[in-house]
Amino acid sequence: MVNASTILHGSGFRPHHKLLLWECSVRTWVVPMKACNHRNAVTVRTNAVGRFTVRFTVLVCPKPQRLVPAGFSRTCYIGEPQVQGVDTVTLIGAAKITVTGP
Repeated sequence: MVNASTILHGSGFRPHHKLLLWECSVRTWVVPMKACNHRNAVTVRTNAVGRFTVRFTVLVCPKPQRLVPAGFSRTCYIGEPQVQGVDTVTLIGAAKITVTGP
């Protein structure tokens, strides 16, 4: 549910690495696209074996050119954005979630 809190568990990352996790509408996008909710980011640091646990409040990921109607359900992804190539961004370790609202 939108504005609800959830717990994210991650593994397989570099040990003692700082990650910035965003909520986005796609896993890969071209730089000018506004695919992520930048207001909804959380920074975590992995432990000695590359794992983390963090509380995350789910908002609604952007959907270009459309309003969010009442009583909605949308697929979003949470992960660490990394530039791939010249102008593409990919969410590393992306987890798929479904966000619903009244």
